[in-house]
Amino acid sequence: MKSKLLLLAFTCLFAFTSCSDDDSVPNNTLAGDNGFEFEKTAYITDLVFIDEDNNIVLSNRNLTTEGDEEGHFVIFSTKNGNLNELTYTVGQKLEKCNAIVSGRMENGVVQGADVLGQENTEKGFMRIVNFNNFDQEIDIIFEFTRTDGKLVSGSYIGNFQRL
Repeated sequence: MKSKLLLLAFTCLFAFTSCSDDDSVPNNTLAGDNGFEFEKTAYITDLVFIDEDNNIVLSNRNLTTEGDEEGHFVIFSTKNGNLNELTYTVGQKLEKCNAIVSGRMENGVVQGADVLGQENTEKGFMRIVNFNNFDQEIDIIFEFTRTDGKLVSGSYIGNFQRL
């Protein structure tokens, strides 16, 4: 019995000390925050807006106030303009998916460095896990592969505002 306890203790010690530094979460990942990741860099997009055409805009700046400040954006447009709890895929139910870093809103259009757009998106999806229009709550996850093989992925859980 004593040898079994010693073996169990040794096994536990080995399991806890065998992880390398590479197994830890880097400081620049989302770690549960709302936003997206591209090339091991996290971009926080903690606000969601839905416009009159039901385009979904994730942003780190308030789009309801005037201002020329830079921001990060993810924009989704569905082909039918409806927002339902389902998966929208590139080439099928998803009309547009863009991720822009260090962009600015100019006359309702986001201008900036495209990390994801129609010309460089190979495949992917945006899934609306939960959509409650009455309480203005939305839960979105998304993952896209660019034509160069790089991944853009993220999520948002929380309230949205109508534009």
